[in-house]
Amino acid sequence: MKKWIILILVAAIWGYGAILAWTMRDAGSQVFIYYGEGEAVEEQLISHALDGEQEQTRKMLPEITAWSRAERLKVLNPGLGRSEEADCIAVYGLKEMASSPRLLGGTYGCRSDQDGCVISSGLAMELFGGLDVAGKYIWCRQKPYRIRGVTDESSHVILLPAKEKDAMRYMMFTYQREAESGAEEGTSQGMETGKSAAEKFLYRNGIKSGKVLVDGTYFSSAAGLGVCLPLWITSVWMLSGLPGSRRGIRGRTKESIKKSIKEFILAAVFFLAGLLLAWKLELKIPPDLIPSRWSDFEFWARKIGELRSDMADMGEAGAVWWLAQMKGRLSVCLLCSFIGAAGGPLVKYTGRPGE
Repeated sequence: MKKWIILILVAAIWGYGAILAWTMRDAGSQVFIYYGEGEAVEEQLISHALDGEQEQTRKMLPEITAWSRAERLKVLNPGLGRSEEADCIAVYGLKEMASSPRLLGGTYGCRSDQDGCVISSGLAMELFGGLDVAGKYIWCRQKPYRIRGVTDESSHVILLPAKEKDAMRYMMFTYQREAESGAEEGTSQGMETGKSAAEKFLYRNGIKSGKVLVDGTYFSSAAGLGVCLPLWITSVWMLSGLPGSRRGIRGRTKESIKKSIKEFILAAVFFLAGLLLAWKLELKIPPDLIPSRWSDFEFWARKIGELRSDMADMGEAGAVWWLAQMKGRLSVCLLCSFIGAAGGPLVKYTGRPGE
């Protein structure tokens, strides 16, 4: 009985990991780009690039959000005469992509909103003494803004619409997922990853690539593979416990044969469940992780070196909510998957429920 309790607990932990992997599916259609000091792209270049792509009637345009961060800008509440310094995030696109998506009140406003802002709870308390501030006005960057919403950040942060000359150091490309639309040329579907699609977009429009370019497919694929492996491992463990095929059915009792058939069917169920889950999670291996020749042994050494360099450069990007979310979810997902993989041997040696 104790073994069954442990088995149920392992299954529950693995299930939590599967839920996390499910929430990471959208990452497979996202690409994050970070520009180093002196490499930032002006907001107007991004806007003109999207307008140009629309004029060329390209079917699959990415949703682009870009932002920059300036520290210690003065924010004024003219009604109460209070002022406070805050980190200013100037955003082109969706403000929720540049900050924590959790709001304590109000909204982030629409993409085209040039007169609205979003402030953190810490800044709201300093300027107004409360959190019910949606609809009120503040001054920043020599212009009044109407507060649309309040985030749950305790630090002093304000999100404003970007100006044409603002230098964007962070950029997020979001393409439609394969399940939402058919494979199109120049998207993250089909034979291309989001990374190659984003690079082609930048090249077509004369925009330089960033110092760090993170393809969300790596996160979603790693999470999906992690939760599918325990099912396949369990299937292999169960098949390994079946009697050898050399003996056949001679000399075996009917009960032994029936037990082997049941174990084989159960192993097949686990294996097929893994395939079904992989399909539902849209699991795919990024093409740039597949060598052109399997005999190219230096490919993996080069790829590992590139991944290490990218991971080191990610730290320079600073506190980016999307990166932090992906890293955190993937770590927990893989931990749950590792625990779930232990369920394979446990299933094999559990025995009858009463044992």
